[in-house]
Amino acid sequence: MKFFKKHDSNEDSFWLSATDMMAGILVVVILLLMLFLLYMNNSTDKVFTPLDETQPPGQEETQKNHNEFETFSYGETVQPVSETQQQQQQEQQQRTEPPTEVQPGKDVKEGYDKAAVFVTIVDDDSGNIIKKSGIGFELYADKNGIGGMQTLHTYYQEKIEYKKFETGDYGTFYLPEKITAGSYSLHNLNAPEGYYVTESTEFDIDDFWDWSEPYMVTVHFKPIKKTIRVSAQDADTSQPLKSVRFKLVASEDITSSDGTVRIKAGDVADEITTDEKGYAESKELYIGKYYIRQESVPEFYAVDSTAIAASVSDTAEDDTGLVKIDCRKTAVTVRLTDERTQEPIEGAVYSMDGRDDMTTDKNGEITVTDLGKSAQYELRLKSVPEGYIKKERTLRFSVDGDGLVDGKSAPVIDDSAYMISLTVAVEDLIFGRPSKGVDLQLTDERGTVIDEWTTNDQRYIITGLSEGKYYVQRIGDEGSRISVNLADQAELQTVRMQIWDTIDLYALLLAIGVVIIGSLVFIFAINRRKKVGRKHE
Repeated sequence: MKFFKKHDSNEDSFWLSATDMMAGILVVVILLLMLFLLYMNNSTDKVFTPLDETQPPGQEETQKNHNEFETFSYGETVQPVSETQQQQQQEQQQRTEPPTEVQPGKDVKEGYDKAAVFVTIVDDDSGNIIKKSGIGFELYADKNGIGGMQTLHTYYQEKIEYKKFETGDYGTFYLPEKITAGSYSLHNLNAPEGYYVTESTEFDIDDFWDWSEPYMVTVHFKPIKKTIRVSAQDADTSQPLKSVRFKLVASEDITSSDGTVRIKAGDVADEITTDEKGYAESKELYIGKYYIRQESVPEFYAVDSTAIAASVSDTAEDDTGLVKIDCRKTAVTVRLTDERTQEPIEGAVYSMDGRDDMTTDKNGEITVTDLGKSAQYELRLKSVPEGYIKKERTLRFSVDGDGLVDGKSAPVIDDSAYMISLTVAVEDLIFGRPSKGVDLQLTDERGTVIDEWTTNDQRYIITGLSEGKYYVQRIGDEGSRISVNLADQAELQTVRMQIWDTIDLYALLLAIGVVIIGSLVFIFAINRRKKVGRKHE
């Protein structure tokens, strides 16, 4: 038996190549067909936003809709839809929805198993429409969203698909096409300013609703509200203070985005009182600016009428956080000064019934605290430093029901004391100019030397004297003594002493010389005239 080697014929090679080419062409055709189908079904993904002139449609008194749309305030009366408007809405329906054939033998409404949906956003507190544009939503099938996000379309002039829907300037929008019967939910994507993002809004479509009388879906947004927290403490010890009552007052009209004025400027938004830890918290307040004002404080403390700014905003964090407020005790300060020099007097003692004596500090001050409300008090100057004249006087003040004295929480009462003071002005006899380098002494009636000094350019003042008679003289010259009667007064008392000074002597000698020379000249002139007269005779 012989075996022959098998060779591929030309005919076999031709059919193999043709088969490969057909397969390639088929793959290319399939790919082109898929691309064509994708192109035909491809539509632009856009956000559906209604025209600005979109207004809520007119409604009859009795509606199939259970959302009670007619109770909402639009800011103006909604007029019934005119025939012209109905015609325009029907034309819109024809532009935005593909035609649906009516099944024979069925009513038109039964044939159209779809519903036009009109969405309105409202304030959950007031029920008013929130006229804000750009509030976005997504539509999901069934209430739990298990059916997935829905894509709606418009078909004129081209097919456009929408997965997101936004409100216009009136806070409303239509879904771009009718939707079939079933359960749906609108998922909110963002909220108007001053509101929280709302939960999904569920609704059921179980009947026919046309564009002129759409199914109404109302989405409720809760206004953002927050608390204002306050901590009260003693200003000196930082200890928490109980039973401090505050009022929270609106600094401006608190107005929400729906146009509702929640609180007018100047109105009280809330009243709060601190607990044992000095803490108080307001109720939830609408967004806006407020101020905190003290109304009452515990015993010994004074009400501070200063307004403290606070605010509520839509930020995630609290704007003001915990507002710490220092409360100060009623404090009356007495400041004792020298009546003539206005310098503080240290070491003076004041007394008050039921309290220890109080001594003025280097600033000449004492401070009285722990003063009860609606009470009167008396302070007496008990003693003064040596040299000062002690006068019997009483300082009286009253504390009102708010812990204020003359409308102040920490008033200062000025008091004064004085010394009997003397200055001696030594002047030259002729010109009255101050004389320097003159040694003087002051003695009392008994001859006791009180003080000695030498005159210079500065005025020398002797303080701490008593009322009575004194003598001023040049040291060692009793003939220059002059008497001084000092009065009990705060004003500086002055005595003038005139003495012969060197300049006085020079002036006197000069005057004598001038007189002598003048006399000689006069005599010489007379004698000469006499001689001239004799010659003529």
